[in-house]
Amino acid sequence: MATKKGLTGLEIRIELMRRGIKLVDIAARAGVKPPAVTRMLSGKDNYKGRRLRPVIAEALGLPEDEIWPPEVERRAAR
Repeated sequence: MATKKGLTGLEIRIELMRRGIKLVDIAARAGVKPPAVTRMLSGKDNYKGRRLRPVIAEALGLPEDEIWPPEVERRAAR
């Protein structure tokens, strides 16, 4: 499922929906408000969602670095 480029926010949303996992459930597991999940997945700003990443990775059954590869992180920070 994930590639060297990682997953986009839309791809993450689709995969969570496919598995029957709601964004509000992810927010609750991470201890954040639901808008934080939307903000992170939108990719419109530099919000990293550090508390959300392990929860999303666990829900998808993938390592964090497959969803958000370090190289993609470096490019996004520029």
